[in-house]
Amino acid sequence: MALAKGLRPLFSMARLPRLSPCLVQHDGRRYKNVISEKKTKRRSADSFPEAIPELNQSIMFHPMGKKNITSSQEDPSLIYDPEITKFINSMMWDGKKAMTRGIFQKALSIVKKDQLKKWQEASEKGKEKIELNPINIFKEAFSNVFPVMGVARLKRGGVAYQVPVPLSERRKRFLATKWMIDAAYARSTTKYRADERLALEIIDALNHTGGCIRKKHELHKLAAANRAYAHYRWF
Repeated sequence: MALAKGLRPLFSMARLPRLSPCLVQHDGRRYKNVISEKKTKRRSADSFPEAIPELNQSIMFHPMGKKNITSSQEDPSLIYDPEITKFINSMMWDGKKAMTRGIFQKALSIVKKDQLKKWQEASEKGKEKIELNPINIFKEAFSNVFPVMGVARLKRGGVAYQVPVPLSERRKRFLATKWMIDAAYARSTTKYRADERLALEIIDALNHTGGCIRKKHELHKLAAANRAYAHYRWF
């Protein structure tokens, strides 16, 4: 124990080799080569050789020599999509994004297997109507959950009314994301894993069924029931 204590200052004073900063670029589809030479980083984009034209287009240089920072929402994976990235971020719990992304990818795999089974059993004409790309399937199912109308609480004459209002695109996306995630979590945890619950909810939303579609219809019914107060939006 005493020897270990005596060696601590020696390790603390040990000098580590100096690491030169490197510049990593990607265009959202694949990684770019690492550029570690200082002279190369300080050169303009036009001075790069013609052998790497993709690198010229992907790297943006600041007038003072600083690189533009890539957005934290961008992902170099092959299935990068801003809509999918936002959905994964909404699913994430306790900062475990890698685990959440794995659950989402496994759910897409289950959806692909289900659609492939339907495609094998369908006729020649029916096969043309079946979508096999899981990303397109998710986007279609997600768009089916978007509500058209909602309600807003407005006070007129000391009385609060539920006034039907059209929803913005941002509000539609927020409600659709919330409803789909809540409906997936509400399924039985003893029968299905997390990826299976999400996959079942995506398939139900694709067929205009499930808990998230029920939430959408309930909101539309509430807006229709309070249509007599619609004029309070302007008066």
